[in-house]
This record gives sequence, structure tokens and C-alpha cells, in this order.
Amino acid sequence: MAKTKTQALQSKLRRQESNVYPLLEINCEELPIFAMAAHPSKSLIALGFATGHVQMITYDPKNLEEEARDLLKAFKNDFKGQTRSVMNTDRKWWRVEKLKPHVTRDSLIQWKTKRHKGSCRALCFDPTGSNIFTVGSDNVLKCATSATGKVLYKVVLDIKSRISKMIVAPTKPLILIGDESGNVHVYDQRTLKKLHSIENCHGDAVNGIVSLASTNENEFVSCGSSSLTHFNVKSGIITESEDQEDEIMSIAVVDPGNCGVLMCGMSEGGVSVWNKNSNNYDSMVRKTNTGEDSVDSVIGTLKGDSCVWAGTSGGLVHLIHSQNGKILETREHSKTDDVAFLDLDYEYRLITCGTDRMRLWGEVREDEKEEDEEDEEEEEVTEGEEDRSDSSDSVNSIKIDVPKITGPEYDESKLSVNSNDNSKAALDRSAILGDIDNPSESKQKKKRRKATKNSGNPVLGSFFAGL
Repeated sequence: MAKTKTQALQSKLRRQESNVYPLLEINCEELPIFAMAAHPSKSLIALGFATGHVQMITYDPKNLEEEARDLLKAFKNDFKGQTRSVMNTDRKWWRVEKLKPHVTRDSLIQWKTKRHKGSCRALCFDPTGSNIFTVGSDNVLKCATSATGKVLYKVVLDIKSRISKMIVAPTKPLILIGDESGNVHVYDQRTLKKLHSIENCHGDAVNGIVSLASTNENEFVSCGSSSLTHFNVKSGIITESEDQEDEIMSIAVVDPGNCGVLMCGMSEGGVSVWNKNSNNYDSMVRKTNTGEDSVDSVIGTLKGDSCVWAGTSGGLVHLIHSQNGKILETREHSKTDDVAFLDLDYEYRLITCGTDRMRLWGEVREDEKEEDEEDEEEEEVTEGEEDRSDSSDSVNSIKIDVPKITGPEYDESKLSVNSNDNSKAALDRSAILGDIDNPSESKQKKKRRKATKNSGNPVLGSFFAGL
């Protein structure tokens, strides 16, 4: 029997799937995630939630790697005839933890607090990692120490529209905040005083902002609606691209040493390449097809390989080469959760995150490659037998059940801290960090409609309303 399009796609994804598996998975079904960022020099990950809470997650990568390898060996007999496929098994041999609203102490949590009224819209570390900035739907911008979460100073923003994006400049003490009316506002990182506003960068929400620090520390590029805007924080808009007739959802710089090449995720699927030297960001120069799912997040690998990670609304993450457009690797974040945020930890491990879960991924070790090659040979035999079968793969409908959020609210005064801070030298890698913020309101509306349709749960729409 001939393969259906769905079967052909599944077969292709299996061939592209990476042998890398997660080291840590954090499930947050009772605390929908709205923001995520990794510390630039320590094993810390900050999560911002729909409830306004912020939690600092701490982990030991060495212990997680050893634990995952031991569990994989114990399950070895269950994986005969197939690779260590995350896609094709429900068996998890990595650490899985569940965060709950009412838990105040946990080995994973360095500190947690109720930081904002409403939702936490975005968060990011400063280049050294000493401080963390958060902004909420209450339009309050706060600066706190990343070690304890103690608030150092805060300010009520004079921004009329909702916040959609926030980044910290890598080489200057600036904070750039994009809103859902297409404006970008510039604040002093040291005082939170407003310095400039670049108005009408886009006709709709600002979905992403990246720095062009390697060429000019005052220049940035934003994406939103269906265009890119190149601007200077002092003098304003430099150029605006042509209308691409497709919303640009995310943006990342490919090479930190050469900010001329950008890659953007598109709402109708695919990743577009933009080159300043080719046409001054007037239009994309080429596009890689990743399927019909929107690409909600992109980030450079920071390994000098001219590649970016691209996260899709279908729960997959693709490693894409910027020069030849090839998809080199695919990982599955979730079958039911989109990849709204991507980041890299201080040792460049990939972190994928959606509304209900976060995964920290490992890397392939040299001593595991020979085992992988043997497994791949067995997988080819198994796949050939499946292709000759008359039975077709079934595609199950996705049902998302979002429970009602309950539990006590945590005040700033009741902030809880676990002291487990192993200080290391700070690494400035924020120059090309891609789309790690909360999705814009237009993206959220799209996801709400999709979740409501799939779940058939009338409570879902009312839960997300007003966040």
C-alpha cells in the first residue's frame, strides 16, 4: 500500500531525529509558562508564569547526565531494534519533575515569588547574570538579584499598549521593550528611566528584537507583522523591509561576530534568511520549508556552525543551516505543546519550552556514537518492514486539558530561597540570543483558538482571557 502524506512525513522525521535526549523535563500544567530565560554563566533557568509568579530553577548537569545514562542502560532491552527515539516511545529515561502552585520548597527551586499582578509577560538576565528583569501585564518593570530574587528597584511603565517583547542590550546598559502597537521603548538598565521611543516600527505587535552589536552597538532589528525594521536607538528607524505577506514570528542573529545574517520564523511555516549585505534587509533572500506549523522561536547555536534552532507550533525543533538551508537534525519537544521559547544554557545546551513544559537537552557523547550507529542499522530494518505493512499509522487528535489554577498567592515578602549558588565567571552570550520572550497577543490568540478547538474545553478561553 502506498504511503500517505502523513506517513511519509513521519518517516522523514524519524530519519532526521537526533539521538540526543533530554536531561531534565519540567511539567507545569498547573502553572502555564509565559516566559523563560537561561543564566549566562550558571546552571539556572528562570521561568515566568501566567499567574505572575517567577521561579528560578537550579540543576546539576553532570548528575543529570549520569542519571539519564544509568536509566537508559536499565531500559536497554526495551529499545532493541530502534534508536533512542524520543518521538517513538512514551518511556522517559530522563529526570521528570512537576511544578505545582502550592509547593514552596523543592530541590529544583532556588527561589520563587509572586512577582506581578496578572501574568509575567517577559523576563531576561543582564549580560553578567547578576540581575534579572521582569515585566508583567500590570505594566511594572522590576529588577531583582538573580541569586535571591530580591527586588532592587521597579518602575511603572508609561506604555499604553501591552508588552510583547523585552531584551537587554549586550554591550550597553539598555533595556528594549516592544509593545503590541508596534512601538519599541528604550530604558536605562541602571535606573529604569525611559530614554527613547521608536514609534510605528510595525503595524502590529513587536514579536522579536535582536542587537547588531558587532557592527554598531546602538543598532537593532525588530520583527513584527510581516516586516523587519532596522533602527538606531538614538536616531530612530533606518530602513523597513517590504511586506512579506506572512507574519514574522521570531528572529535571531546567526553569528555573533557577523550580525549581517538573520534568520526569522514565519507564521505559515518555514525559516527565512535575511542578509544586510545582499539587500540591506529589504526582503528575505531565501527560505527553508519546515512544514505548515508556524515557527514561533529561533536562536543561534553559538557554535560557529552557521546554524540556528527553530521551534515550531507543532512541538518540533529543527537545526537549520543558514547557508544551504538544510534541516540537519530534528528533536521533539512535545506532541501537544508548542515551542514558544528557545534558549541555551551556559554550556550551550539547548532548552526548549512551551506553555506546559520545559526540556533541557543533553549532547551526544563520543563513547555513545558507536552504539547509535548500530541502533540505526537495526532501525532501518524495522522501518522497511513497516513500509511493507498494509496497516497505516494513526494520527490521534490532541486533547489539551488545562486545569483550574488554585493555590495560595505568594507575596514578595514571603519569597523563598534555596541557597545553592555556585558562582562562575560570567560569559556574555546575549548578543545573539533569539526569541525567548512571551508570544505577542496575536500569537496568544491563535494558540487559544487552537487549544479551545482541540480540547473542547469552554473553560480554556476564559482562563487565558486578560492575561
